[in-house]
Amino acid sequence: MKTLIAALTITAVYGFSGPSMAANEWGLTNEEVVRFDGTVVDVLATLTGEPSSDCGGGHRQIGILKVDGALVLTGKNSLNFTGTTHELAEFCGQEVTVDGLMTGHSGTTFMVVQFVRPKGGEWRSTKRSIGQWSKAGWAEANGYKADGPESNRWFDNDKRILEALGKDGFLGVGKEADEAFLKE
Repeated sequence: MKTLIAALTITAVYGFSGPSMAANEWGLTNEEVVRFDGTVVDVLATLTGEPSSDCGGGHRQIGILKVDGALVLTGKNSLNFTGTTHELAEFCGQEVTVDGLMTGHSGTTFMVVQFVRPKGGEWRSTKRSIGQWSKAGWAEANGYKADGPESNRWFDNDKRILEALGKDGFLGVGKEADEAFLKE
């Protein structure tokens, strides 16, 4: 009984004393729990030196430029590592503290952002966009029924995907490359 009371007391004192975000470990290769300060940036604009006040308008990779000048590529959440742009674009050009997992392989590293806190603001989970990446979330956003045939193969019906395929082809280098590949 004394052990239970001690455990509950410790939980009450430390568990509810305030927001102390800490990344959840996932067992990824070379993962390391990290927390650091930096500025949310458009990776392409940062690498090329081009200005970007809107982080690519939601169409480019977002990263964190650390205080020491290191550029960190970002991914987020456990659902296909999607949603970084959706979760961080509103902080474009702003200082934030991020909490998550650093992982990588063969010299390439990136951070899975699990929590973000704007300077002077509150911690926020980066799981807000998980619903948009579910079949039901996709169906709602695109005017289909969640249990309809369009939602079961959403990738065949997504306007953004169809537009990209029409422009760049299946291989991403143009329709001519697709046709040449199919002839082989």
